[in-house]
Amino acid sequence: MIRKVMFFAVMSVFFIVHSGFAKMPFDIGKIQQQLNELKKQVQVENNKPKEQEKPKVSTRSNTGNSNIFGSTSENPFIFVGDVYFLPEGTRRLPDFKNLMPVGKIYTPVLDIKPRRFDSGFPGITDRFEWFAIDYNGRAYIDRSKTYKFCLLSDDGSKLLIDGRLAIDNDGVHPPREKCSLVYLRKGLHNFEVQYFQGPRYYVALVLSVYRNGKKIPFDIRQYAPVVMSKKGCKTQLTLKSGILFAFNSYRLKPDAKRVLDSVLSMLENTNYDRIVIEGYTDDIGSKSYNLRLSKKRAQSVANYLISRGVPKNSVEVVGYGETHPLYPNDSEEHRALNRRVEIKIYNNCKNSGFKKKELDGVVEVYKNDVYIVVNPTCRCRQSYKVLGDYKDVLKEYAGSEVRVFGKVKRFSPWSGEIYVEKIY
Repeated sequence: MIRKVMFFAVMSVFFIVHSGFAKMPFDIGKIQQQLNELKKQVQVENNKPKEQEKPKVSTRSNTGNSNIFGSTSENPFIFVGDVYFLPEGTRRLPDFKNLMPVGKIYTPVLDIKPRRFDSGFPGITDRFEWFAIDYNGRAYIDRSKTYKFCLLSDDGSKLLIDGRLAIDNDGVHPPREKCSLVYLRKGLHNFEVQYFQGPRYYVALVLSVYRNGKKIPFDIRQYAPVVMSKKGCKTQLTLKSGILFAFNSYRLKPDAKRVLDSVLSMLENTNYDRIVIEGYTDDIGSKSYNLRLSKKRAQSVANYLISRGVPKNSVEVVGYGETHPLYPNDSEEHRALNRRVEIKIYNNCKNSGFKKKELDGVVEVYKNDVYIVVNPTCRCRQSYKVLGDYKDVLKEYAGSEVRVFGKVKRFSPWSGEIYVEKIY
């Protein structure tokens, strides 16, 4: 269909130029622009997968809203993208310092092959054209060498490593790929991918790297100094010992402090009541030596976090030595992965399994604890101790009748604990 439209458009121009209508005023530049736009659409159509081969992309997530560009589920240790609005007609990437982001998204990999996009950013905006995203992530390179990166996009994009331009693929254009060789030293490096989408509807953004002669998507989780996972009330951070310590040492490297500073930034925005720091080694050396080394490494991490403001009474340190390996200690690669420090962050885990319930009662404050008292004037009165973030809020309601919605755990017919989620 698009090819037919192009044919008739070209024939129309030919007819106008070679007929009496050529004397009439018309905008040849506008016609040329429309033809260029049609050519772009044809190129995109040719690159699109067949209808039955289109990947199914969910716009829902168990942990946050998501689309092909990322999820709103927070993870500061992968690519973090700031989303911006652009004025209509933008032809090149903007200076992000002069713009205010409208939201954040998170993704471990940029692997958006040419495709149609009209879903917007659930949880942020419905916009699907005239927007930009500035992705930033940190990677640990364990071997100094030259790497080959490729960046495919529709429309413009750039790759910057440690603030230096590595690939410039800017401008309004159909899917186009550019590659570059970059020498990276062993250590931490900052990766930034800038992207903008001009006119609707088609997009593409793929960052690739060559490994063993094969081009694959650049998954920052394979290089990230911290890997984060969540399960219930527990958040776990896994840090490779090679980033934190020299071999057979428990003294923090300079890069380790930069990594732990990113952990501290995450903790500042996290509610927690307990942190457990666990050290692990490989199987080289005696079991007793590895047990002591793992404990000292965990203690070094704990000491740094405490020195930067983490409450000492909330931190627990454990050394497991060579027990609990992630992989068999049958290769240097596996041993390196087994040498690690895990930081486990707990937030009101004692409340898990509570039954949801709605309560009407009077707020009472006793020795800095807050209670919801049901039937306070009756012999059948019941008191529920309030846990969680709403404890301080409820102090302001002392003596007042309230209705709360939360998770209740009973110890006896007349008392229990409640983790309050809503107040009416």
